[in-house]
Amino acid sequence: MLAVTAETPVPEPIVDIDGIDSNLIGPGMPRLVTVYFKTDGPVEGTLDIYTVDGKRLRHIPFRDPGPGNRSVQWDLTNEDGEEVANGVYLLHIAEGGSRRIIRLIVNDR
Repeated sequence: MLAVTAETPVPEPIVDIDGIDSNLIGPGMPRLVTVYFKTDGPVEGTLDIYTVDGKRLRHIPFRDPGPGNRSVQWDLTNEDGEEVANGVYLLHIAEGGSRRIIRLIVNDR
């Protein structure tokens, strides 16, 4: 079972795919996902991508020294550099004491 917890409220991350605020990647769209979020101070966190059955496909650490608008990108590949298949993926974003889960649908083939 997946749970979303947050010790301190933070704005919901925004997924941006080629300038479109969306959680769907369709035919003709680039295979690059950017997750935007805002922080009040230095940030160190991770973006972990899972299948719906709980298999972790990718672990992307990120760090930034100051407050402001931040982003982290995923190129829709697994740890071995292989492109992921069409399907539903869960993006776990953890920074500080905050955690968020975003559902992403890839349907571009």
